[in-house]
Amino acid sequence: DITEPLDGPPPPVRWARRNPEAAARLEAARTALSGLSARIGVPTENLVSPDLVRRLCWDWQEPPDADAAGADFLREGGARNWQRELVGPVLAAALNDDESGANPPPG
Repeated sequence: DITEPLDGPPPPVRWARRNPEAAARLEAARTALSGLSARIGVPTENLVSPDLVRRLCWDWQEPPDADAAGADFLREGGARNWQRELVGPVLAAALNDDESGANPPPG
């Protein structure tokens, strides 16, 4: 039995230990997508592929323009136009909120 190497991030249950920042981003993204899902009545997994969200959260680098970077990532990942329009701003906001909250000011 030869197993294929994984193409993408490890299973999310391992993220907290291997990449805590990515784990925090994934949690923020899932929370934001759940809120969007509830507001518009569309299941989260229909809004965007869970695998694509995991890849975005794992690979996220703080870009100068989070909206554009998120939209580019979603487009390259095969998300449809309507998905990018709905989900892109929500994910960019969630990832930016996580980044700004990751290092709170001393006090």
